[in-house]
Amino acid sequence: MDLQSTNTILHNRNINNTSSLITSEYDTGTEEDCGNLSQKEIFDRFENLLFSDDMENMTEDTFIYHMKYLALQMEHNGLGCLLQYDAESVLGAELVEVINGFLLFFRAYFPPNFYGSNALGMLIDIKAGVYDEDNVSIVKDIIHEWSNLYYDGNVSIKRYIDKVKDLVLRTKVYFKEMSEDEMKIRIVDSLKKNYPNVEKLVFFKGASAANVTLEKIYIVISIACRLKPVDPTISDGLSNRKISAKKDKIPPYVKHLEGHTLYLEEVYKLTDKEIKNNYLISYRKELKNLEDNGVYDKKDAIYITEVNKKQIVPLLVLFNAKNDGEYKCQIVARGDKQDESTFNRELRSSNLSRDGLMLIMNMAFVNKLKIYHLKIHEPYLNTDLDKDIYVVTPSIYGKKNTVLKLNKCLGGLRQSGYLWNAEICTKLTENGFKPLDYWSSIFIKNVKNKMIIIGLYVDELIITTNENKLYEDTLDFLSTLYQVKVLNDGQGNKYDILGANFDYEIGEYLNMSMRQLPDKIRNLMTNIDTNVKKLPIVKKLEIPEKTIHNITNHEEKRKFMQRAIGLLNYVAQKYRYDIMFTVNFLSRYQQYPSEEIIKTTEKLLSYVYNTSHYKLTWKFQDIIHNELRVVTNASISNVGKNKSQYGNLVYWNNLVVSAKTGLSTISCIDSTEAEIYGISEGVLSIMNWLTGIEKISKKREIILECNNKSAIKLCLSDRHLKLRNKSHELRVYRMRYEKARLKFTFVLINSKSNEAHILTRFNPAGSNIEKFMKLLDSRIIKRIVSFRVFPIESL
Repeated sequence: MDLQSTNTILHNRNINNTSSLITSEYDTGTEEDCGNLSQKEIFDRFENLLFSDDMENMTEDTFIYHMKYLALQMEHNGLGCLLQYDAESVLGAELVEVINGFLLFFRAYFPPNFYGSNALGMLIDIKAGVYDEDNVSIVKDIIHEWSNLYYDGNVSIKRYIDKVKDLVLRTKVYFKEMSEDEMKIRIVDSLKKNYPNVEKLVFFKGASAANVTLEKIYIVISIACRLKPVDPTISDGLSNRKISAKKDKIPPYVKHLEGHTLYLEEVYKLTDKEIKNNYLISYRKELKNLEDNGVYDKKDAIYITEVNKKQIVPLLVLFNAKNDGEYKCQIVARGDKQDESTFNRELRSSNLSRDGLMLIMNMAFVNKLKIYHLKIHEPYLNTDLDKDIYVVTPSIYGKKNTVLKLNKCLGGLRQSGYLWNAEICTKLTENGFKPLDYWSSIFIKNVKNKMIIIGLYVDELIITTNENKLYEDTLDFLSTLYQVKVLNDGQGNKYDILGANFDYEIGEYLNMSMRQLPDKIRNLMTNIDTNVKKLPIVKKLEIPEKTIHNITNHEEKRKFMQRAIGLLNYVAQKYRYDIMFTVNFLSRYQQYPSEEIIKTTEKLLSYVYNTSHYKLTWKFQDIIHNELRVVTNASISNVGKNKSQYGNLVYWNNLVVSAKTGLSTISCIDSTEAEIYGISEGVLSIMNWLTGIEKISKKREIILECNNKSAIKLCLSDRHLKLRNKSHELRVYRMRYEKARLKFTFVLINSKSNEAHILTRFNPAGSNIEKFMKLLDSRIIKRIVSFRVFPIESL
C-alpha cells in the first residue's frame, strides 16, 4: 500500500493527527483489549503515539529503541493486540494494512537486514529482541550519559532538551531499573549550578518528583534557560542575589509556577488551557461578586463622553493561584491614577500598631485569657462611597466606550481605607466600645466589671476578654452587619496575625515567629552562608562615604538593598530585635551600596536565615505583675559626626513587648551625654506605654534601668545645671520633671548585664549577647533576671 492510499483511508474515516502523547488523553490505568475499541479509536491512538513528541527526534541510529518504546506505549494504551502475529485475523486486513502504512513512513530508518513491506511484523520482531545489540554495553553508555549530564548554556536549550528526551527514551527501553522520578531529579540537577531557579520552578511549593511530569520539566527549563546563566566567577557580589531586570520579563507560565501575581493580559497569553480557564472562571466569579454586592449596576453603563474624565478611574485585575489549588481573582481600582478632585488627601485610616498588638497579647497571656481572631469578608464592599467615581466597563460585558458608576468602595481607591475604618469604628462605638486614647484601633468595653478588648487591623479583629459571653455577643453583633469568618475561636493555639505566627498555650508560653521567613530570604539570595549562626554579624564596620562613585552595577545593587532592608526591617520590628541595630545602620546606605555594605547585608540575611527557628518567647513563670520596665543604653559617637546610637527595650509584666534603636539628633561628645539622650528616649517609651496600661491596670511599678551612674545622678539631682549643650540641659530637666510626675525608679545595672547593648553597637560583650538571646531561644526556659545592683536614689 502506498502513502497516498493510506492517507485516503484516514481521510475517509475523519482521523485527526495530533502530536500530544496518547497516555495523557486516553490512559485509564488499565491495559484494555483492542477488541473493545472501535477502528477509529485504534487509528487515533496509534497515530498519536507514532507522531508524538517522543518520536520526533528519531534517526537511523535510534530507530530500534524508539520502536521498542513505541511497543511499550502501545501495550500501555490498549493496543497490545496489534503486537500479535495473528493481528490481521483478529482485527481485519484493512486495519492492519493502515497500521502497516503508518510504519512505512519511516522506511528510511529500517534496519539494513530487514526485507519486505511487513513493517508491523518488523515492530513485533524488534519488541521480541530480534534486532537487539549487546544490552550490557548500551546500559553502560546510558549510565555514563546520566552521570555526565550537564547544561551550561553553550548550546541551545532546544538541542539540550532533545538530547534529554533521547536519553529518557533509551533509559526506559534498556535500563528499566532507573525510575522516571530519578530521571526527573537528574535532569533538574544538571541545570542547578548555572540555573538555580529551575529547581524551585519544577518542584514548586514542595512538589515531589512523582507529582511533576517530564513534559512540565521540559516546558519549565525551555523558558527558564532562555536567560543568561549565573556566572559563579563574577566578583561584583551580584551573583548571589536574585535581580529581575526589566528587560528580562518573566513569562506568564513561569509567574504562575512561582506563585506570583498575574495581570489579566498575562492570563490571556497562557497557553495551558486548563490553567487559563481556571483563572478566567475566578474572574467571572469576582465580577458576579461585585454585581451582587451592588458595587455597580452593569445595566447602567454610561458612554464615556458623558462623564468628566477626572472622575474615571482605571481598573486593575489581579490573579493568584493559592497553595490549596484555589484560583483567586481580585479587581481593584488604580488609585495611583485617581484624580485629587475625587478624594480628600488629608483623610487617613488608623490601624492596629505592632505595639498595640503586643499590648493585647500581653494582657491575654498574663491573665490566662483566650484570644479570638475574626476576619470580615469584603470590608470595602460594605462601605458606601462618598464621591461620584466611574470605572471603565470590563470588556467581558461587551459594552465598548462605556463606564460604570461605583456605589460602593473598591480596593485601591484612595478613600476606601478611611471610609471603611470610619464605618466599623462607628458600629463598634454604637455597640458600647470606646476607643483607647493614643492607641489607634484598640477598643475597650466594660460590662459589670468584665472587659473585652478589640484590636482592629483593616478587616481583621483580634479579641480577648475575661468573659466569654462578651465575645459571643460581639460576634453576633458583627454577624448581623457583615459576613464574618472565625479564624480562631480561642480553642486553637496557633495564630497568623499581621504577618506574624503565634503559638499560644494558656498558662505556659507564647511564641512569636515568621514561618515563611526562609522562603522570603531565598527569594533574595541564592547562596546562604551556613556558617553565620550567631552574633555579632561583624565586629567592626568601616563607616563608608555616602557616594555612588566607583560602585559598579549601582542600580542593581540599590534595588537589592531596598528589597533586603525592607524585609529585614519588617522582621526586626516584629520580633527579631537582635538584628535591629545592624538593620538600622545599613538602612542609611541603601542608596550607597558599597561592596562592604553589600557583603554585610548578605551576611545579615544569612544569619537570619540560619536562625529562622528563633522565636520571641514569653514564659508564664517569668511574669512580674504590673511592672513596666525600660532598659536603656547608648554608644558614644560610633557612627560619625559625634552622633550616638541609642536603644531601649520595654518590658511589661517582665515580658519584652517592644524595642527601639536610632541615631541621636544632636552631637554627644562623651558617654554621659549619650546616655542622657538614651534615657530621655526611654522615658518617652514609658510615657507611650502608660497611655495604654493605665486603662488596663490601676497598679503599676515603673523602673528605668541604665548602666551610666553619672547620667542617672544628673537626672536625680535638684541642683542648677549647666552643660556644654543647651539641648542636653533641657533633656535633663525634662527627665527630672517626668520622674516626679510618673514616679518611676532609676536602677543602676552592670554594663555587662545590659541586654540593650545589642541595640547600640556592632560588637557587644558576650554576656550582653547571652542575656539578650534568652528572649529569642524558645528552648531556654530560664527566668530572665535583671541583675540589678541597687536603686541609685540610695547613693
